[in-house]
Amino acid sequence: MLRSSSNPVRLGISDTYLSTMTRPEYHESTKHSVESLRRAPHVLDWANMPDPFGHYEGVPVVDLPADPPSPETPALEVLHGVSGATPAGDGPTFLSQLLFYSAAISASKRVASTGDRYALRVNPSSGNLHPAEFHFLTRGLQEWPDGL
Repeated sequence: MLRSSSNPVRLGISDTYLSTMTRPEYHESTKHSVESLRRAPHVLDWANMPDPFGHYEGVPVVDLPADPPSPETPALEVLHGVSGATPAGDGPTFLSQLLFYSAAISASKRVASTGDRYALRVNPSSGNLHPAEFHFLTRGLQEWPDGL
């Protein structure tokens, strides 16, 4: 049994066996499949969807440049081992470019039953309703403080 914030989640795996499972065994036991979705249909609780954008008290909001420059090396070439460079010369522009290509909102959709809108990101989840967080450790970026 795994526990979420308030409700236990039953996986159909005994607690004893769960404590002795290897990571691959756990993955195989819990991954999505047509059969697992038929056994226990999953319904999203749209009324309790968290804010998709995290807000932390006391942490400053930093504006990053919109429309960052395109990387000089196409992504498919990088995937084939070609080293790339970026025309983003300062910290804010570099972080804007990094987030744009790894975490941007790519589209939005509407929930038919309520009319509420939700965002789709370029790095999709497996259907969970949770905010995506990105943490950076920076050192030596022009016009950007070192730190986390």
